[in-house]
Amino acid sequence: MDEKTALSLSFGQKKSTWQGGEVMNKSHYKYLEIMQRGRFFLQYFDAYFDKHHNLFYPLSPVDDRFQCYIRYAITERLPMKLIMDKMDDHSLSTLDERREFIIENMAALKDSKIPWDNDTYDLIVEFDRWNNFRILPGEIQSPSAFKRRNKHRDKRLLKLTSQWNQLSINNIEKRFGLKGSSEKLKIEIIYVVLISTNLTRRIIRMRATQKEEATKMNLFAFKNITTATRFAEICTGYLKKEIKHCKEGQKFWPQFREFIKHSVNYDDLLNLSPFRGKMVEEMDEIKL
Repeated sequence: MDEKTALSLSFGQKKSTWQGGEVMNKSHYKYLEIMQRGRFFLQYFDAYFDKHHNLFYPLSPVDDRFQCYIRYAITERLPMKLIMDKMDDHSLSTLDERREFIIENMAALKDSKIPWDNDTYDLIVEFDRWNNFRILPGEIQSPSAFKRRNKHRDKRLLKLTSQWNQLSINNIEKRFGLKGSSEKLKIEIIYVVLISTNLTRRIIRMRATQKEEATKMNLFAFKNITTATRFAEICTGYLKKEIKHCKEGQKFWPQFREFIKHSVNYDDLLNLSPFRGKMVEEMDEIKL
């Protein structure tokens, strides 16, 4: 368990947070999150079990299956698929069935007149809030205890920028690329960054009115060539490293996030599906 390891490194081995992150191969902010979670769980569960000798009140109003679900989720920290496999209950096989089941049983704990049931309700909500994966449906979740950076989203965006084949890049440039100076063309221009699978970079000039087309292809567009070029350079520089150490990621990802915030289609891209969509497929199929 990561939390146990982090606490051991900090309190047992007297490692600094930077050293602990290196040992666990975690970014510094992620290691701090693990440490905070470990401390909170240790204190909260100690206080809870000082007060109650069991997770659930012996005459708890909730279903036995719900108790089983919570025990697997909290005491064993099992993901949903493994919990369902262990429970082997076909009545909870679909997401909608589980959602209604969990909401109904949580309501029973919350509305109970027994303080122990109310304490159990609070413990489950707090665990869900601090845990690294959610165990409650969105309708009854409390806000996360952490202001998490969306690491998976950032990796997806980098991947979408940098996995273009050369044919697609050539086709996009042929279809959208502008020739001549912006002064001569007398139009507003945006600069779109593409990185090929062999990590060569291309900056394509497009009309600003075509921002939506760039967004549909999950491409970042910038107002000036300098920003676009620098963005392409830091991305290829990071991607070319065969072994990426924590400190390199700690330097790269903040830069990446700062650059994409300055793209003209930042808000649109963050709400976009991870799939490139029909337009990219059309680009791949065009024969030059």
